[in-house]
Amino acid sequence: MIVTVTANPSVDRTYRLDALRPGELHRASEGWAEASGKGVNVGRVLDRLGVPARVIVTAGGAEGRRLGELLSVDDAVLVPVRGATRVNVTLLAAGLEPTKINEPGAALSPAEADELIAATTAVLADAHWLACCGSLPGGTDPHLVGRLIDIARAAGVRVAVDASGAALAAAVEGRADLVKPNRDELAELVGRPIDTVTDAIAAGREIRASTGGTVLVSLGADGALLLTETGSWHAASPAITPLNTTGAGDALLAGYLADDTAAPPDRLAYAVSIGASACLAEATADLPAELVDPALVRVCPVNEDVLSGGLS
Repeated sequence: MIVTVTANPSVDRTYRLDALRPGELHRASEGWAEASGKGVNVGRVLDRLGVPARVIVTAGGAEGRRLGELLSVDDAVLVPVRGATRVNVTLLAAGLEPTKINEPGAALSPAEADELIAATTAVLADAHWLACCGSLPGGTDPHLVGRLIDIARAAGVRVAVDASGAALAAAVEGRADLVKPNRDELAELVGRPIDTVTDAIAAGREIRASTGGTVLVSLGADGALLLTETGSWHAASPAITPLNTTGAGDALLAGYLADDTAAPPDRLAYAVSIGASACLAEATADLPAELVDPALVRVCPVNEDVLSGGLS
């Protein structure tokens, strides 16, 4: 089983528009609501893949109750908090990347952080991965990530962290087994721009040297990078016409966590195929009936001394 923890989940509302024109009234052709947040998304994709997952989220206010109603993963744990669960909005318009508006979320009090730790500790006995996912609400102690790493390590459970800012830095400091930044998060972490694949490889190897673990970097349309103790690889996704790219990075992580037995290049190819598949579903971090074939993903070993090329 894989346990995911999301300290700052959301109710995501998605609206489809014919066009997006700033400053004008828009009437959506359709709209829907979903339970979301990175750990929720990872759990949803794992569930679609038939991998047992337990999703732990905070939930507060009327939005928190709605979050509980919308959770599609059967095995979910809601940790009550005083602050209202945030609501995020995604606007889909033909020919444009999704436009997202994310609320910050309410800070967790020390007592609420303790409750989240206790809820996670209670389910680790059956887990082989703990995935700490998403942003922390502003004002929340970023050491919460380090505490989650500590309790998992004490239980003999590996830890993956997909976060940003101070939470991601805490994951590196805590030597998480796997960190999964995107390009912007990686640039913030190392304090310099990531303009080329070479830049991403060099930065990823810096992070791997600090953690001693695995680094998985999502690069959007440019695929993904995997850096392990045995080597580094770049995977290029096949050409697709995406319907909704929101949550594709979460699907990538879910695909990677789903199979511990494959060799790293094959595991990366499968992860990228799942990330690409998620782009073909209208809902956030969902999967279509027919998945992208991992055989269509091109995986190559990389060397930062000789590889160059721009990232879009």
